[in-house]
Amino acid sequence: MLGDPPGRVLRRVSLPLAAPGLAVALATGWARAIGAFGAVIIIAYHPYGLPMQIWVTLDETGLASALPFALVLLVVALPLPLFAYGWSARARARH
Repeated sequence: MLGDPPGRVLRRVSLPLAAPGLAVALATGWARAIGAFGAVIIIAYHPYGLPMQIWVTLDETGLASALPFALVLLVVALPLPLFAYGWSARARARH
């Protein structure tokens, strides 16, 4: 890698070494952004964010009517952490 341009060194050395940490940071940041339940309650009670909508529906009408909202939250929130886990596992397998 001596003498290679910086972009190639970044792509072939730095990013593969940093991939597990970047994947964890991406998944953690995404989970924090999706599930910021306390911030939704304090700052924006109306209109409801998805975590707040699940809570209000569960409180008012019960579990059966809150489950569709929870399913939407899973469909929206789960793909990125799964992708990040796969990316991290692939990066660990290379080393």
